[in-house]
Amino acid sequence: MRQIILASSSPRRKQILSKVTDNFLVDSSKYEEVRGTITDPHSLVKIHAEGKARDVAKKYKDALIIGADSVVYINHEILEKPFSEQEAKEMLG
Repeated sequence: MRQIILASSSPRRKQILSKVTDNFLVDSSKYEEVRGTITDPHSLVKIHAEGKARDVAKKYKDALIIGADSVVYINHEILEKPFSEQEAKEMLG
């Protein structure tokens, strides 16, 4: 059986995957997310998920790598991850 690797440090993603199997490892990616250049939310999450998976896949031969991403999209705008608590407050305000 192929080794399964979750390319994410998200506790929620780990929880979701553990509902299907406990036979996986978690290895967070060092992938640097693209910011501000992609306006289509579907394309953005696909690019980020694939980037994270490819980054982690460099360490594992023949493993099944699962990459995931999510965005907040409201009023035709992608709200990116804030750099600070202040920026998060401004986004919500």
